Amino acid sequence: MLAGEFGAVTQREFGYLENGRFIPISGIPGGVARSIVEDTEGNLWIANQNLGLFHLRGSEVVERIPWDKLGHKDCASALGVDPLQGGLWLGFFQGGIAYFKDGKVQKSYGVADGLGDGLVGDVRVDPEGTLWAATAGGLSRLKNNRIATLTSRNGLTCDAVQWLMEDDDHSFWLYTTCGLVRIAGADLDALAAAVDEDKYAKRNIQAMVLDVSDGVTGRVYPIGYSPQVARSADGRLWFPALDGVSVVDPKHLPFNSLQPPVQIEGITADGKTLDAALVANRPLRLPALTRDLRIEYTALSFVAPEKVLFRYKLESWDRDWQDAGTRRRAFYNSLPPGNYRFRVMACNNSGVWNEAGAFLDFVIAPAYYQTTLFRLSCAAAFLLVVFALYQIRLRQVARQFNVRLEERGGRADTHRARAARHPAAEFSRTAAEVSRGEVPAAGSACGSARAAGRRHRSG
Repeated sequence: MLAGEFGAVTQREFGYLENGRFIPISGIPGGVARSIVEDTEGNLWIANQNLGLFHLRGSEVVERIPWDKLGHKDCASALGVDPLQGGLWLGFFQGGIAYFKDGKVQKSYGVADGLGDGLVGDVRVDPEGTLWAATAGGLSRLKNNRIATLTSRNGLTCDAVQWLMEDDDHSFWLYTTCGLVRIAGADLDALAAAVDEDKYAKRNIQAMVLDVSDGVTGRVYPIGYSPQVARSADGRLWFPALDGVSVVDPKHLPFNSLQPPVQIEGITADGKTLDAALVANRPLRLPALTRDLRIEYTALSFVAPEKVLFRYKLESWDRDWQDAGTRRRAFYNSLPPGNYRFRVMACNNSGVWNEAGAFLDFVIAPAYYQTTLFRLSCAAAFLLVVFALYQIRLRQVARQFNVRLEERGGRADTHRARAARHPAAEFSRTAAEVSRGEVPAAGSACGSARAAGRRHRSG
């Protein structure tokens, strides 16, 4: 093949297009080619679904590497050339990426390393050597051997990304399930850097979304083939769809730079609607045991009001901003009593955010049993009950001690009387008790027996 010619593949053979005609190349099988790419030396690499990875130099097959030799049972769905270090990046149909150079896999990454889950639809290396991978689980960035994956949880409009392309202004275009998204390269890199430090990091990025209303077809070309986008010399982007070919000119797209004004329209508590404007200068007080809360908000945009996106956060309750999309209501259930501030922000159709937005302060009053005084009273009552039970127990123990003491005193008097009458017999009985381990108490029969014996001898 010569430079500037288009490679093409059929079920039976591989070739190229010349003057509108298909020219087959002998010795190269056809079949399902998932991806075709040209490296920096002008060689072709073909990902054949069943036969493996083909390396072509001109019309000659240099090597064929089966997929299992690359450590995968599935085929590659995307190929990308590294223009700085040479070599080839492969993205696989069932997930994962690998770096192939000098006839073997040098590196490989998967979900465990932070890569987006599922099919890899596109892999590209930017001029700085950063690898970007479009996956079904988000847009992954590999830089300095660290992977950060961007999803709807940390700033993207949606998760699944089919392909990506950088335009002449260094903005990235992503084809997603939400539509065609344009993000400034600096914003995307800043977001990826934040996610690299904290995978739960979230930032407001300026993202323009083009959908059916802008002429971008909603019918997506079958996934698992790449590349699916090309940039022409004039900077326009060309990409296929089931019903034709779409083209976008990034240099001639209207840009809406006006931040949309945000307003909170009302709040409904347990079916009772209140006008937020009536309490704009003071916190709104809601009754105790308020269960169902609905807050309605809006933003003004004359260009494309249906594309205004919202985020909201209830301070003291939400840990992070909640993506509401185009929905203009927020719902909360069974909030505890306390002071709250509801904040909402919006962005226009060009992705320009009004981060100041609007806010509403409100207070949910506590029920009597939710007040601090009631809780302190319960705690005090509990301590009093514990103290009373303790005193009762002390009296019981003292009473039992006195009874046992009186019983022991009575037994001692009996022993002394018996020893006075029969000292020898009492001495024998006491000795038997001692041998059995029954030690008599102080002043018991043993002492009485000795005393009685002395009296008997002296008499």
